[in-house]
Amino acid sequence: MASTEGLVPITRRFLASYYDKYPFAPLPDAVSRLSDEIRSITSDLLKDSPPRSQDEEEIVLLKEAEGEPPHKIDENMWKNREHMEEILFLLDKSRCPPALQN
Repeated sequence: MASTEGLVPITRRFLASYYDKYPFAPLPDAVSRLSDEIRSITSDLLKDSPPRSQDEEEIVLLKEAEGEPPHKIDENMWKNREHMEEILFLLDKSRCPPALQN
C-alpha cells in the first residue's frame, strides 16, 4: 500500500494559497472587448437565422453560449494551462540531461 505521509487534503483554502504563490498577468482589456463583439455578432446571426431544429441539445448549447463565463474558473484554468505548458517545456527531451535521455 502506498504511503500517505506528507499528503494534505486538496481544499479551496489549500488551492488558493498554492495559486497565490504563482501570480499571473491579468488578461488584456481587448479580451473583454473582443468577447463582447463575438457575443454581439452571434446574437445578430441568431436573429437573422434562428436555429432550424428544435433539438433540445442544441437549445441547451445556445443557452450556455449566451451566458457569462464564470470568471474564477477562467483564472484557475488559465493558471493550470500555464503550469502544464511549463511542465511540458521542461519535459522536452532536448532539455533533459544526457544521462537521462535513455
